[in-house]
Amino acid sequence: AEMGAYLTRRVRVVVSQGLESYAGTMLTFDVPPWRVVWVRDEQSLPVIVHETFHLVTRICADKGIAIRSHNERGENDDETAAYLLEFFVSALVKRWKRWV
Repeated sequence: AEMGAYLTRRVRVVVSQGLESYAGTMLTFDVPPWRVVWVRDEQSLPVIVHETFHLVTRICADKGIAIRSHNERGENDDETAAYLLEFFVSALVKRWKRWV
């Protein structure tokens, strides 16, 4: 409820109710900030990384970037997603260390 009220106030988006039982979620909106990663407990790094993975897959899908271990030529198609996840997790770990 707090997160929904904040997003409604801050960016004027409506968050559907029923998130009370979630440990976290990745929300998509039609307006900026477009996507929001939300977790119930900011100290739960595994949940934050889990939801960030969903964010990475959505960004890659938006940009037409395949996430496959190997393409038809046997080359890796998951490097872009891996680097993007690494970028986000690096930023998260720095912030997370300040939270705990």
